[in-house]
Amino acid sequence: MNHARNRVSTRMRAGASRARAFTLIEVLATLVLIGIVLPVAMKGATLAMQAASGARHQAEAATMGEAKLNQMIAEGDYAISGGSGTFAPDFPQYRWTVTSALRDFNVT
Repeated sequence: MNHARNRVSTRMRAGASRARAFTLIEVLATLVLIGIVLPVAMKGATLAMQAASGARHQAEAATMGEAKLNQMIAEGDYAISGGSGTFAPDFPQYRWTVTSALRDFNVT
């Protein structure tokens, strides 16, 4: 009787160890799924980083443009008809251009 219990116990342990392992089909299916999902996820991350970079450049340009406009108003240079320049040496990749014109608003 004790011998029969050992056989059942051994079979249960052998079956339990097989249940914990992955089959070749499961591993291959997982690799195929990763091969499909990973490039899509990486493309999404790349697009998000490009959008963030563009937004950062736009925010920098707007901040520098506002600072230049405030400087021109404070110094009284806003009355000139036009001008242009760069933000060198700190930001030589950004350029600015100002144009002013007289307007008649017909206010009486």
